[in-house]
Amino acid sequence: MKFAFLSLFLAIWCPPSWSTPEADLSVRLEVESTTVEFGKAFTITVIRSFPEGFSPDEFLEESLFPLLLQSGSLTRGRNEGRIEETLEFQCYAFSLEDISVVPRFRGKTAGSADELEVFGDEVVFKITPSVDPTAPGAFELPSDLLPAPFSWGQAIGLSTVGLLVLAIVIIGLWRLRESKKRGEVEPPPPDPHHRAITRLATLGASDPETIEDVGVFYLEATSLVRDYIEDRFLVSGPQMTTEEFLHSEEVDQALAAWKESMLSEFLTLCDRVKFGRHPSAPSDRRSLLEAAEAFLMETKPPGEEENLQA
Repeated sequence: MKFAFLSLFLAIWCPPSWSTPEADLSVRLEVESTTVEFGKAFTITVIRSFPEGFSPDEFLEESLFPLLLQSGSLTRGRNEGRIEETLEFQCYAFSLEDISVVPRFRGKTAGSADELEVFGDEVVFKITPSVDPTAPGAFELPSDLLPAPFSWGQAIGLSTVGLLVLAIVIIGLWRLRESKKRGEVEPPPPDPHHRAITRLATLGASDPETIEDVGVFYLEATSLVRDYIEDRFLVSGPQMTTEEFLHSEEVDQALAAWKESMLSEFLTLCDRVKFGRHPSAPSDRRSLLEAAEAFLMETKPPGEEENLQA
């Protein structure tokens, strides 16, 4: 009886700590072919998936050693409470033997001190030589390059260009000094609302043709709305993606004065395309531009008049 009472007491006052199980984490590699040529660039994609609230460490290129990684790019998306990161690299293999790599990453759940590490499936790359081994004869190495002949024309041309650049610099400094003497003041930069309206007009004049162009269109639409909110309401979220920022509590609080803000309609149109629930047609893009324009006009500073030229 005493043990039963003690167990009940511990269960009430010492609740278990919740953490992300490793089963909710995944990482995998995607390549067009596992047969690659020695020293020739090929593309490799690392896809990491984890639930919201989990903070992954920055991806380490050493985790794919001995492959040499270069020119990495990162995209991030959210779907049904999960985050999926896609990292794309240009890779090189400098080995005459097959290369085996196992992708992995680490991270922590918010409020937990325990660090989790997850491993993906092993990928084996078969390395082929860059030179045909059946080619006859010995390798021929290039000889030293001959020195370039001296050219008076090239020397005169370079001297002329140098003098022109020097003259432009001198004139610019002189004009700057004269303007300071006259007390001239440069006009202030455009306000956030004017900048956003200008970018929206430029975006409205574009005509996406390919899937990639449509993706750039929606990226620019969300980016200009994010930049406007950051500059207009002094809200920032440097660690958030644009989608996370526009859905964040900080933005909701900044826009509390506009309960019927068109921002919700704008985000709904973006999410339909982003998560593949709605195809993107010209009418959808027009609706997106109209929602963005309505939001900008709804939240413009008092007394300011702006007209969007469609």
